[in-house]
Amino acid sequence: MLKLNKNFIYDIDSVYVIKIAENLYSFAQHRGNSFFEFFNILFTKTEQIKDISINLNEIDVLFIQSCAANKFKDFFVAASNSVAPNARRIESFYLHPFVYLLSASQDGEATPFVSLVQLKDIYKSLDYEIVIQRLDEEENLREIYAYNSLGMVGAAQKLQETLQDYAETGVLWSREKRFLFPTVSDERLKCHVGKIGKKPKIIS
Repeated sequence: MLKLNKNFIYDIDSVYVIKIAENLYSFAQHRGNSFFEFFNILFTKTEQIKDISINLNEIDVLFIQSCAANKFKDFFVAASNSVAPNARRIESFYLHPFVYLLSASQDGEATPFVSLVQLKDIYKSLDYEIVIQRLDEEENLREIYAYNSLGMVGAAQKLQETLQDYAETGVLWSREKRFLFPTVSDERLKCHVGKIGKKPKIIS
């Protein structure tokens, strides 16, 4: 592992060790324009990471999130030079909670809803296509669960909370999704997770 330099958040495709909790760590990779990928591989000790050789192309991406990384404290622990960065195509589908505002300006309707959009370029967050105009919590749980919000996370605590809950329960469901989709119960989430079969990979 390497010490973080002052401008580390601008290094595209660099891989970093992140601290989720006191005894829980993982990797994050910067894919450009503040978008970081988070992976389904967790460690209980930093000693396990120091000289480990991992190819992130072989590890499932849990989610990608735009992050105000320069504001994060005690989250990015070190840069990693022993991990091969992920070179797969970056995710292009995102949940967008604010498309309805544009609709409201056009037809006067201001009832909030969440859309699924496909981003054409991560450097152009306003250049997207609407895939599903209004996501339905009953009909579109697969899409809601699979994709993350296009918005930027400003506090590391939110990511740590999501990842720690995933490690403990196997359910990847953020505080934001609980707010946006309040009728999705824990029972439905557990049932959905059982169907897709993705479990946290913890090395202890």
